[in-house]
Amino acid sequence: MLRVFAAVLVLVSAVSPVDAQRGAREPRRPRLTAGADTNDANAYLQFGQRTIETNAGAAADAFYWASRLDPSSADAYYGRRTATLMRRASTFKGYMEGVRRTVFSDEMRANDSLYFHALQLDPFLHARFERILIQQYFRTAIGDGINAGQIDFYVERQLQAAPPGVQAGYEAASGRFVLALDLYTTALRSERAPTRYYVERARVNALQGLAAEAIVDYQTALQKMRAQDARTDTVVIFYSSKALHEYSIALLHARRNAIDSARAALGRALEEDLAFYPAHVELAQLALRARDTTTAMSEMSIAAELAPASGHAQFQYGDFLVSVGRFADAIPVLRKAIELEPYYANAYRSLGTALDRTGDAAGAREAYGKFLAAAARNHPQRAAVQSRLGALGGGN
Repeated sequence: MLRVFAAVLVLVSAVSPVDAQRGAREPRRPRLTAGADTNDANAYLQFGQRTIETNAGAAADAFYWASRLDPSSADAYYGRRTATLMRRASTFKGYMEGVRRTVFSDEMRANDSLYFHALQLDPFLHARFERILIQQYFRTAIGDGINAGQIDFYVERQLQAAPPGVQAGYEAASGRFVLALDLYTTALRSERAPTRYYVERARVNALQGLAAEAIVDYQTALQKMRAQDARTDTVVIFYSSKALHEYSIALLHARRNAIDSARAALGRALEEDLAFYPAHVELAQLALRARDTTTAMSEMSIAAELAPASGHAQFQYGDFLVSVGRFADAIPVLRKAIELEPYYANAYRSLGTALDRTGDAAGAREAYGKFLAAAARNHPQRAAVQSRLGALGGGN
């Protein structure tokens, strides 16, 4: 079954997911069901999840709009990567089989950058769509005119003959985490087991709340990756980000309140990749936990500088400045965030607060009004913003 069950992740430094989105023509919004909220990112996520198997093109467009309405959504970027991959039959088979010229094509590198960005947003993302990729691969291989039950039977029959690591990936994608962990453990008893199995088991352990076990797996993977790097005769086809794995370790340490260990892991992440801006965001969060606002501000500023094309990164910095009372400083940062992500309602709310607190009532009314126009009907801040807008004479 070749590489079909392996989750392929290529680290792309030259193409960011933001660049990939901005370089393409903005797709039309899919038509949602009657009564659905077109300002709600979740509505587009659900549409994409419902249609990805039957209309990958429409699903890709839906995930695109989910990511624009909520650029903090890892599921939106991951879903778009998957649906975009499925919509092109000419490249899908080669990608799934690990054909080098396909995997490392500009098109696929740009697409995989969406997956990498999703993992930056959530390193413990449940990659549930890998199961659909596998089913689609076999559907393509054995032809049309078969039903879902036949596909499931065919996949299950192939799985029975597959190595345990292959089975583990499928079970993890299907949400059967306990079984997946057992299968990964079996697979890793072999000295020839791919290093990625440690990373995949680490993510499943994290999803199960087993932080200590996940940390050990990430550390083992990193040791093997560094040893592999030292062997100049080894060809690494699928590159996995050591910075991302160190960052994942840091988040797990932070969950356990092991702050010094978390900081150390973030330092190692930045040694691997100085431009890995999420590490600076997490360093800022750790500083805030220690009530060190000065360090937190410095780290957030660096993160924003490292990701100038990311509306989400600019919003994080601007919103942080609002939270610490640096309202005037926050205004230009939030305006930049809005320029980059004009559909993101939260940026208008934060900008409105900053303008409000600096005495610009007219500007605040405008920003609050744009928030209400962009926000989902069930947004938790909608009522508070309506109330403040009314107090400013802006109506509801």
